[in-house]
Amino acid sequence: MGVLYPEDKEAYKNQGCPQELKETLLRKFQGDGFYLLDLLDIPKNQYRGKLKDAVPDLIRKIDEVVTKEIPIILIKVTVYDAAKDELRRAGFRIVPVRIAFPLYGLPFKEKFIQALEYAGVRLKTGLR
Repeated sequence: MGVLYPEDKEAYKNQGCPQELKETLLRKFQGDGFYLLDLLDIPKNQYRGKLKDAVPDLIRKIDEVVTKEIPIILIKVTVYDAAKDELRRAGFRIVPVRIAFPLYGLPFKEKFIQALEYAGVRLKTGLR
C-alpha cells in the first residue's frame, strides 16, 4: 500500500490504523485491478509440506480471478522460486523480479517498484 498509495497509507497510520480505512484501501487496491493471493491458506510455520506442493492450488486461485495476460508479481523470494516455473508452464505472465518479504523495508520497495514498472503500472512521481 505504501508504494501504490503513499498518502493513503500515511493517513491510515496517522489515524491509528482504523479497520474501516483498511477496508477502504483494500477495496481501492482491488478496484485498481490488484489482487493479493497467498500461496498458503495457513501460516507457513504450520505448513508441513514443500512450498512447491502448494502451487497447484495457487494456480486454481489465480485462474479464478485473472486471465493469463495479466502480469503476476510474486512476493517473497521463496514463493517466487517455488512457483514461477510452474505458473509459467500454466501460461501465466510472471514478472521476472525476485522480491524479498516486505518486512525488509527499502529493498522490498525498490524491487516492488521495479516489478510494477515491468508490469506496466504507472506510479506517482516521487515514490523512489
